[in-house]
Amino acid sequence: MYLGLCCLFFSTITLADHDIHVICKKSPNACLAKIDNELTHTKQQSRLWFNLLQYKLDSLFNLRKIRQLKDNIAPWIDAKDLPIPFQISVYIYHIKTMPKDTPVEEKQRYIDKAKTQVNLLNNVYPNPIKLVELANLQIIIGEVQEGYKRLQSLAAQYSRRNDPYFQMELYANLGHAANKLKLVEEKIDYYIKSLEWAIEFNNQQQIAVAYYNVAKSQFIENQLTQAINSFNNSVKYAHLANDHVLHAQAQYFLAKSYAAQKQYKHAHNVLTQIQIANMPSVYKAPFKELIQLTQRHVN
Repeated sequence: MYLGLCCLFFSTITLADHDIHVICKKSPNACLAKIDNELTHTKQQSRLWFNLLQYKLDSLFNLRKIRQLKDNIAPWIDAKDLPIPFQISVYIYHIKTMPKDTPVEEKQRYIDKAKTQVNLLNNVYPNPIKLVELANLQIIIGEVQEGYKRLQSLAAQYSRRNDPYFQMELYANLGHAANKLKLVEEKIDYYIKSLEWAIEFNNQQQIAVAYYNVAKSQFIENQLTQAINSFNNSVKYAHLANDHVLHAQAQYFLAKSYAAQKQYKHAHNVLTQIQIANMPSVYKAPFKELIQLTQRHVN
């Protein structure tokens, strides 16, 4: 998922460091606006510098700026002697951004590297958020049951951990795994818990994502009234966070939810507000079909 690790690389935080830490915690867009300047004025390849670069990678991933993310991880994919948490993130982002036709052996090589580094880190400095990352990777590569068991174990072990970011990511990934395993009630419950922690974490972009996960689950299960409410909230927070891709995607599914209830005027109004250029390409053809459908009913 959208995972970062701020506090493992250094223990002494100056006021300026704290400011960029807070900025990157609250907003990936604001983080990207400032992070290059911070990197320029920090000693290259120091632990603090890698920590700042981690913020940049996380922000690029969260905003789905995949080409820029690939450019930024390229120099580090096979680099030696990196801070272990940063190296783990590089491997995972490399795996997630590989082309679909990447040979299985090549992908497995980096999966094994990531697993080795996670195990090494946890032998030295146990870090549950990296175990969530590993479980997320297992879900992506098809080891869903194994990832789900790992996450359930973490949920039991860290049930009292008052760390909104960790809990948000933990329950989001439990939701992803439950979705793959077709556990309907568990899926929605997990996503709602992730949303509650996202609100506690107070990052508008992550709140938008969490509302979207809840809404999409409700939509799939034909809970359309609830889905409309949740998609509206996702649209609202994606706008506040300047997450243009998620904003367009949530609007599209909001319109689909209205259309499924035969509220074609509402659906059409939403569709006409969507910036087509921001939509993922997979939704562009269905978007045209949906707007044609709503036009027939509105005219």
